[in-house]
Amino acid sequence: MAVYTLTTNLIENITPSDDGLFSSLFAPFINETAKKYKIAIDNKKVIYTLYANALKKVNKEVKVHYASWLKSFSKRLMLCEEVDVDITGIDDKDIAFLEVASKIKGCKKKIIIYSTQKYSYPVKYVGDYIIEYNGEEILVLDKDKANNEINSNTSNMEINETVYINNGNNNCNNNSGNNNCNNNNTSGDNSPIGDNNKVKGKKSIKYKLAIGGIITGIVASLVANYIWDIF
Repeated sequence: MAVYTLTTNLIENITPSDDGLFSSLFAPFINETAKKYKIAIDNKKVIYTLYANALKKVNKEVKVHYASWLKSFSKRLMLCEEVDVDITGIDDKDIAFLEVASKIKGCKKKIIIYSTQKYSYPVKYVGDYIIEYNGEEILVLDKDKANNEINSNTSNMEINETVYINNGNNNCNNNSGNNNCNNNNTSGDNSPIGDNNKVKGKKSIKYKLAIGGIITGIVASLVANYIWDIF
């Protein structure tokens, strides 16, 4: 599981040209079927208020998506990683988010901003996209790097699922040492590879499409329900 600290810098700078950002970067955090990614929040839930205030600055054309996302996010605490830190007395928002990120336990500390050009750099960098705060190193990801990281992990998950299905035959796996069990076999003989493998390949594709359809349907349903609630 990965934990990210989403900053108001990310939300406040969203524009209509970022139309794909909602589904690719924000939706994974409200997708209960994945539970691979969590957003860090403080123990007083101040971050919710900061997000709500940030949404007031977002273009009206995209605000409805993020308002529904925040509503879903706030109703499902199991989707969050509560960090034992109190930021009620911190006026500087950038410092508040760094305070939360620095107290995350058990995984790499990361914050997501909109872009490095629009970030105020409250503390200096100590390495490539790394800043130090409270004696802790924090990785700074702009929206594009965060997007690539999250979607790359999702793609790797799909690839691993496909490999597992294609190698479901106990006589055909990477540890068997059987020279007849490899993807380079094109002889068409009665080995475990051949026509049977083609069938399994088709099944794996159907499996991926089915899983993708289910996940997309769930996310779309969540978004539609919460947009309906708003109006």
